Amino acid sequence: MLYKEYLLQEGIHENHIIYMNFKSFEYRTITTEEKFRQKLDELLPRDDKKVYLLFDEIQMVTGWQRIVNGIRVSFNSDIIITGSNANMLSGEIATLLSGRYIEIPIYPFSFSEFLHVKGIESDSRKVDNAYDEYEKYGGFPSVVIA
Repeated sequence: MLYKEYLLQEGIHENHIIYMNFKSFEYRTITTEEKFRQKLDELLPRDDKKVYLLFDEIQMVTGWQRIVNGIRVSFNSDIIITGSNANMLSGEIATLLSGRYIEIPIYPFSFSEFLHVKGIESDSRKVDNAYDEYEKYGGFPSVVIA
Protein backbone atom coordinates (compact mmCIF):
# COMPACT_ATOMS: atom_id res chain seq x y z
CA MET A 1 0.00 0.00 0.00
CA LEU A 2 1.43 3.36 -1.06
CA TYR A 3 0.27 5.20 2.05
CA LYS A 4 2.16 2.76 4.28
CA GLU A 5 5.32 3.37 2.24
CA TYR A 6 4.75 7.13 2.60
CA LEU A 7 4.38 6.84 6.38
CA LEU A 8 7.60 4.83 6.63
CA GLN A 9 9.43 7.46 4.56
CA GLU A 10 8.08 10.12 6.93
CA GLY A 11 9.78 8.33 9.83
CA ILE A 12 6.78 6.57 11.36
CA HIS A 13 8.03 3.41 13.04
CA GLU A 14 6.76 0.21 11.41
CA ASN A 15 5.16 -1.10 14.62
CA HIS A 16 2.94 2.01 14.65
CA ILE A 17 1.51 1.18 11.22
CA ILE A 18 -1.00 -1.64 11.11
CA TYR A 19 -2.04 -2.70 7.62
CA MET A 20 -4.68 -5.40 7.25
CA ASN A 21 -6.07 -6.51 3.89
CA PHE A 22 -9.01 -8.75 4.67
CA LYS A 23 -8.86 -10.44 1.26
CA SER A 24 -5.24 -11.50 1.83
CA PHE A 25 -4.34 -15.02 2.90
CA GLU A 26 -2.99 -13.72 6.20
CA TYR A 27 -6.24 -12.04 7.29
CA ARG A 28 -8.94 -13.91 5.33
CA THR A 29 -10.15 -15.78 8.43
CA ILE A 30 -10.87 -12.55 10.33
CA THR A 31 -14.55 -12.25 9.49
CA THR A 32 -16.15 -11.33 12.81
CA GLU A 33 -15.97 -8.41 15.20
CA GLU A 34 -14.44 -10.62 17.92
CA LYS A 35 -11.66 -12.02 15.72
CA PHE A 36 -10.91 -8.50 14.49
CA ARG A 37 -10.66 -7.18 18.06
CA GLN A 38 -8.42 -10.09 19.12
CA LYS A 39 -6.01 -9.54 16.23
CA LEU A 40 -5.82 -5.81 16.92
CA ASP A 41 -5.12 -6.57 20.59
CA GLU A 42 -2.03 -8.46 19.39
CA LEU A 43 -0.91 -5.76 16.96
CA LEU A 44 -1.57 -2.46 18.74
CA PRO A 45 1.52 -0.94 20.38
CA ARG A 46 1.35 -0.33 24.12
CA ASP A 47 2.42 3.31 24.19
CA ASP A 48 0.84 6.72 23.65
CA LYS A 49 2.36 7.41 20.23
CA LYS A 50 0.02 7.80 17.28
CA VAL A 51 -0.84 4.56 15.50
CA TYR A 52 -1.86 4.41 11.85
CA LEU A 53 -4.43 1.75 11.01
CA LEU A 54 -4.95 0.85 7.36
CA PHE A 55 -7.84 -1.53 6.73
CA ASP A 56 -8.38 -2.73 3.17
CA GLU A 57 -11.61 -4.50 2.11
CA ILE A 58 -12.95 -4.06 5.64
CA GLN A 59 -16.49 -4.92 4.53
CA MET A 60 -15.37 -8.57 4.82
CA VAL A 61 -15.57 -8.23 8.64
CA THR A 62 -19.01 -8.28 10.23
CA GLY A 63 -19.28 -5.61 12.92
CA TRP A 64 -16.11 -3.73 11.90
CA GLN A 65 -17.83 -0.39 12.57
CA ARG A 66 -17.94 -0.89 16.35
CA ILE A 67 -14.25 -1.85 16.44
CA VAL A 68 -13.23 1.17 14.37
CA ASN A 69 -15.33 3.48 16.53
CA GLY A 70 -13.76 1.96 19.66
CA ILE A 71 -10.25 2.50 18.29
CA ARG A 72 -11.10 6.08 17.42
CA VAL A 73 -12.25 6.76 20.99
CA SER A 74 -9.50 4.81 22.80
CA PHE A 75 -6.30 5.44 20.84
CA ASN A 76 -4.31 8.31 19.37
CA SER A 77 -4.86 7.13 15.81
CA ASP A 78 -5.43 7.82 12.15
CA ILE A 79 -7.69 5.23 10.56
CA ILE A 80 -7.84 4.66 6.81
CA ILE A 81 -10.59 2.36 5.57
CA THR A 82 -10.95 1.13 2.01
CA GLY A 83 -13.44 -1.18 0.47
CA SER A 84 -15.10 -2.04 -2.78
CA ASN A 85 -18.64 -2.27 -1.48
CA ALA A 86 -20.77 0.75 -2.42
CA ASN A 87 -22.99 0.27 0.65
CA MET A 88 -20.12 0.37 3.14
CA LEU A 89 -21.04 3.75 4.60
CA SER A 90 -24.80 3.60 4.41
CA GLY A 91 -27.43 3.28 7.13
CA GLU A 92 -26.21 2.12 10.52
CA ILE A 93 -22.57 2.45 9.52
CA ALA A 94 -22.89 6.13 8.69
CA THR A 95 -24.71 6.66 12.00
CA LEU A 96 -21.91 5.05 14.04
CA LEU A 97 -19.21 7.08 12.29
CA SER A 98 -21.34 10.18 11.69
CA GLY A 99 -19.26 13.32 11.35
CA ARG A 100 -16.10 11.33 11.94
CA TYR A 101 -15.22 10.22 8.44
CA ILE A 102 -14.43 11.62 5.06
CA GLU A 103 -15.59 9.59 2.10
CA ILE A 104 -13.37 9.78 -0.98
CA PRO A 105 -14.98 7.98 -3.91
CA ILE A 106 -12.54 6.76 -6.55
CA TYR A 107 -13.69 6.43 -10.13
CA PRO A 108 -11.93 4.90 -13.12
CA PHE A 109 -10.52 7.05 -15.91
CA SER A 110 -12.82 7.83 -18.80
CA PHE A 111 -11.49 6.55 -22.12
CA SER A 112 -10.38 10.09 -22.98
CA GLU A 113 -8.44 10.32 -19.69
CA PHE A 114 -7.03 6.83 -20.31
CA LEU A 115 -5.66 8.00 -23.69
CA HIS A 116 -4.19 11.13 -22.11
CA VAL A 117 -2.38 9.19 -19.35
CA LYS A 118 -1.04 6.71 -21.91
CA GLY A 119 0.14 9.60 -24.09
CA ILE A 120 -1.97 8.53 -27.07
CA GLU A 121 -3.40 11.19 -29.38
CA SER A 122 -7.11 10.66 -30.13
CA ASP A 123 -6.42 10.72 -33.88
CA SER A 124 -3.63 8.14 -33.59
CA ARG A 125 -3.77 4.62 -35.05
CA LYS A 126 -3.06 3.35 -31.53
CA VAL A 127 -6.57 4.23 -30.31
CA ASP A 128 -8.11 0.90 -31.36
CA ASN A 129 -5.45 -1.07 -29.46
CA ALA A 130 -5.83 1.26 -26.50
CA TYR A 131 -9.59 0.68 -26.49
CA ASP A 132 -9.05 -3.09 -26.43
CA GLU A 133 -6.76 -2.62 -23.40
CA TYR A 134 -9.26 -0.26 -21.72
CA GLU A 135 -12.10 -2.73 -22.28
CA LYS A 136 -10.07 -5.68 -20.99
CA TYR A 137 -8.39 -4.12 -17.93
CA GLY A 138 -10.52 -1.07 -17.13
CA GLY A 139 -9.53 2.45 -16.31
CA PHE A 140 -8.53 2.42 -12.67
CA PRO A 141 -5.36 4.47 -12.23
CA SER A 142 -3.33 1.65 -10.65
CA VAL A 143 -3.98 -0.52 -13.71
CA VAL A 144 -3.36 2.23 -16.26
CA ILE A 145 -0.17 3.57 -14.72
CA ALA A 146 1.38 0.18 -13.91
